[in-house]
Amino acid sequence: MATKWYDMITVYGYEIIIPDDVNPANFIHTLNDLNGMIEEPFQIYCISTSVSTHWDPDDVDADAVTPVIGFIPQGDALECVRMHHELDNYLQDNPIFLGLSCTDTIRFRSGIECLPPADSDDESSSESSLSDLETE
Repeated sequence: MATKWYDMITVYGYEIIIPDDVNPANFIHTLNDLNGMIEEPFQIYCISTSVSTHWDPDDVDADAVTPVIGFIPQGDALECVRMHHELDNYLQDNPIFLGLSCTDTIRFRSGIECLPPADSDDESSSESSLSDLETE
C-alpha cells in the first residue's frame, strides 16, 4: 500500500540536537542528506508532531520538526530491544555522526515525516554545516 505525505510513523531512536548557531532548516536538510550513507534499517527521520487544518507540507517551520536517528519498529518487543542495541553499536565511533549531538535517552516518537523548506538565501550555510559535521 502506498503511503501518503500525511501518514503518521512511529520511530524508535535518539533526537538529534540542532545547534543554536546554525540555520535549523538547512541543518535538517543536511541531516536528511546523510541518509544516503546510513545503513538500513537505521535512518534519520524528520518528524513533525503538530498539524493544523491549514498545515501546508511545503511550508513547514523548522522549529516544528524533530530530527531523530533510529528505526521503525518491526516485530515484537525483543526485536525492538535487539535493534536498540544494534543502533547503539552503530552510532558509537561512527565517523558519519562526528559532530552531531543526540539526546541520551532513546524514545518512541510519532508524527508525520517532513522536511522544512531550505533557506535559499543561506545555501552556503547548508554546505558549511556538512563540512562542519565532517571536520568536528
